[in-house]
Amino acid sequence: MGTAIKMTVEHLRKAIESNSAAFRLTLKLEAVSPKVFPPTYEGGKYAIEERMIGGTKFPCVLLDSTPSQANRMELALQDALDGGVIEIPVVSVDFSGVENLCIP
Repeated sequence: MGTAIKMTVEHLRKAIESNSAAFRLTLKLEAVSPKVFPPTYEGGKYAIEERMIGGTKFPCVLLDSTPSQANRMELALQDALDGGVIEIPVVSVDFSGVENLCIP
């Protein structure tokens, strides 16, 4: 992982003008209330990951996942595209002319 830099408006301006695809943000969050209700998965289990905190591994309950975030971003981008808010290239493929598509 690279060295963190302080983000400025100029960094954002240059990124928008270039081919930058994403920004990465790391921050510590604190629960608003003492209880946190993580999502549960099949069988009522929580998703657990090991995290390094102060050089020690701790089991931590996963509150959100990269795939879940990607799904939300995909929906937000689609809504913005459908609403005419943004213009992005969209690639689509029509397989209707391909015979026996499901046969290996």
